[in-house]
Amino acid sequence: MMTNKTRRSFTVDFKHEAVSLLTSSGRPLIQVAAGLGIQPSMLRSWRGSVDGAARASIGSTLPASKMMPSADQIEIRRLRRELEQAQMERDVLKKSHRHLLGSSEMRFCFIEDNRQVYPVRLMCAVL
Repeated sequence: MMTNKTRRSFTVDFKHEAVSLLTSSGRPLIQVAAGLGIQPSMLRSWRGSVDGAARASIGSTLPASKMMPSADQIEIRRLRRELEQAQMERDVLKKSHRHLLGSSEMRFCFIEDNRQVYPVRLMCAVL
């Protein structure tokens, strides 16, 4: 039995936001892609196309002061990182609720099993 898979399409705004999240979060590309529910290769491709478009549009005619982010942009990036950190902590707690009630061995097993998904330091702090 064959099933027809429909190809998902993403808006340009979504792609830009995904690349912005990747650059501002400091997290590995694989974790950001997993959080967004997309393949890492897609995010990598979007990052390359956004970087190329940004380089082409900036050119060498803009003064250095125009390339500096504003205070609002810096604050938005900081708040996005904080939100992402809080969401990861929430996700760890949701996923590990039964491990919290168990022995320390169970916590260590949870950390070992999820070290590719979440930063170890974050899991240790939350658990």
